[in-house]
Amino acid sequence: MQIDVTLYPPLTVGRFTRQAVAITDPATVAGLLAKVGIPQEQVASVYLNGQSCTFAQPLADGDRLTVLPYIGGG
Repeated sequence: MQIDVTLYPPLTVGRFTRQAVAITDPATVAGLLAKVGIPQEQVASVYLNGQSCTFAQPLADGDRLTVLPYIGGG
């Protein structure tokens, strides 16, 4: 199946900004993150088809996943 994945900096460093990622079924958000090499500890939130979701959320062909990092500042 193909999942349309959008990453935001700094998660894009050495990766991509937006890409279709192929993953086998059954697939979850956690499995997809592992496939693209993103540790869950670096992720603040994930959105599946515009809705907040968990790492255990199952994925389906054609889903859109947005991955946001923790943001620091001061």
